Amino acid sequence: MKLEKLKDDYVLEGTEGSVQKILSIIVELDRSGIIDILYRMAKDEEVISSLKKLLSSGFFMNLIDNSEVIANSLTTIDLGMFPHYTNAIKAVENAIKTEDVEPVGGVSGILQKMKDDDTQRGIGIVLSLLKSLGKTCSESQGCPFKEKK
Repeated sequence: MKLEKLKDDYVLEGTEGSVQKILSIIVELDRSGIIDILYRMAKDEEVISSLKKLLSSGFFMNLIDNSEVIANSLTTIDLGMFPHYTNAIKAVENAIKTEDVEPVGGVSGILQKMKDDDTQRGIGIVLSLLKSLGKTCSESQGCPFKEKK
């Protein structure tokens, strides 16, 4: 069916501009190949099943319920630092997956481990992180700790 015929058949009075915009969007999506991708996805039972599960999940509903809070919070994140965030997460993942973790063996073992350059940098990062967390912690932010007087 040609778009003009579709437009003529379904235009209600006062909606000409809206219908024209929607049809223009459809034409652009078709030109870019996105319509083809969406069509293939819609025909794939696994994709549809996964999408249904996602849309009906408690997590997704919670995400929708808290979308304004989440969006406002995300605006405070410097996305230019994203590679550093993923590196930190990857470092935690690697530390968790490592099978050769040995007990430190008390204070003398800690002091021995602190001779390692990577350990020293890691301790510096952790202390900096703890300081930053402490600065942002206040009762107005929901921090459970009371300020010392």
